[in-house]
Amino acid sequence: MALKVGVIGATGHAGQQITKQGFENGLEMTAIVRNVDKAKGMFGDKAKYVQADVTNLKKEDFSGLDVVVDAFATAPEHAEMHVELAQSLISMFKGEDKPRLFFIFGAGSLDTGDGTTLLSHMHQTPGMKGVFEISTQQFKEFQLVSSTKDINWVGISASGQLTDGEKTAYTLGHNQILTNKEGKSVATYGTVAAAIVDEIINPQHHNERFTVVDD
Repeated sequence: MALKVGVIGATGHAGQQITKQGFENGLEMTAIVRNVDKAKGMFGDKAKYVQADVTNLKKEDFSGLDVVVDAFATAPEHAEMHVELAQSLISMFKGEDKPRLFFIFGAGSLDTGDGTTLLSHMHQTPGMKGVFEISTQQFKEFQLVSSTKDINWVGISASGQLTDGEKTAYTLGHNQILTNKEGKSVATYGTVAAAIVDEIINPQHHNERFTVVDD
């Protein structure tokens, strides 16, 4: 029987790729979105749909799902919603085995190899205010999730820069930022989606975060 996977924010950059690659790998995908018409324009009759705003999600919106992927994205001025959504999901499913919660944390919480996080370097980089705001809240989200007991979760951070693009071959790591053979630290949305779908189908990480970089 196919795994049933719900994607919060299925029409976003990451959400689209996760949903499409889920179809390609035989998963039963549910798009959990604010605008169902927009989602149907992307996925047609391949997906199931739940129309809901992230501020008003209910436990029944996730009924029957094996995995829920939090692919929510928002503007910097609403960055705190990343933490609020994580808290909501934790409250709903604390103490339950299903659904498995899959979070996308961003790169800010990754170790740069010298005992500092990427977030601390962003703070010093001109023109990064918006990215810094989102990364700060995603760091708080990571701290919240990783310190919470009795939830079934996994998380992913793209190493360094997250860009548009299709999936490529990739390398996985744990909590330290990765670089490829060219010394670049970048992952496409397609690659992140591939790593997520691969982890859903063949779980290798339990109650921990891992990272990915394009080869």
